[in-house]
Amino acid sequence: MSTMSVCVGSYGWYLEGEIHDTWIDLPVDPATIKPWLIKHRLWDPTREEIYISDYELPILGLDFGTILNEHTPLEHLNMLAQLMDMLPLECETLTAFIETSGEEPDDILGIANWLIEADRLPYYVYDVPDFCANDSPEEKYGYQLAQGTSWWDALGANGVSDYFDLEDFGRAWSANVALGDDGYVDLCQDFPDQNRYSWDDIEQMMPWHVGSE
Repeated sequence: MSTMSVCVGSYGWYLEGEIHDTWIDLPVDPATIKPWLIKHRLWDPTREEIYISDYELPILGLDFGTILNEHTPLEHLNMLAQLMDMLPLECETLTAFIETSGEEPDDILGIANWLIEADRLPYYVYDVPDFCANDSPEEKYGYQLAQGTSWWDALGANGVSDYFDLEDFGRAWSANVALGDDGYVDLCQDFPDQNRYSWDDIEQMMPWHVGSE
């Protein structure tokens, strides 16, 4: 199953005034990468250096920039794509976290670690009734904070809860959170360690490695 598409180019050909690049769908068995590069004239003994000329974006909420750039190693992108294939629910959480908070890790190893540790990201889906689906993020957050409290129950018991401005309430208490359409990020909580797992550790998780043991 393809979870990422990138376009691979050859620096050697580029420096000689020609552009050679081809798209590849990841993940693939790493043993097939070098034969693929040779087949598409992207690698030979005199032209060994490759680069990533383009991405099918966004990937996990990321656009072309600090993490996804021309220097990102293809083998690391391949392992990240395999993790994405293995962890679809974690992909949804991480994407929502990045899009809501605007926070990004330092490099591709950091994004791989955040994906593996997605259950430790301080991202929380709003726990609100269906009738709040089209409300603003501030109003959803206000409802999230209010429900279950004694004062909110008291307002409801006295039939005046509809007069309380949940949107204004949510906005007033959102200084330390980032609000999204479907959930929020608690900016006061620590984010997972970006270096808990090395690339060697992640390699051990790959199905091609496990299958070879």
